[in-house]
Amino acid sequence: MKKLRFEKQIRLGMLVLLICMFVGNITEFRWLGNIGYLVLGFLFVANPVWPVSWNRFDPKKMKIGVRLVGVLILLLGIFGRFVS
Repeated sequence: MKKLRFEKQIRLGMLVLLICMFVGNITEFRWLGNIGYLVLGFLFVANPVWPVSWNRFDPKKMKIGVRLVGVLILLLGIFGRFVS
């Protein structure tokens, strides 16, 4: 399976998040926004990627850092309440 690049992963994650929030607002299922955040967080936990300009840093530390950010996004999706 081909790994996603950073730009494509950001675009895919934002697209899923926006679609989930849009459908959640239309259907009155507000928890769909939370599911969008869970998908976005899981993308970065499962496939830790970073911008090409950051390649000068240690890859092991970058992988850990990106996965931690993914976990933070997951926690935001689990504990956040997005109501509009």
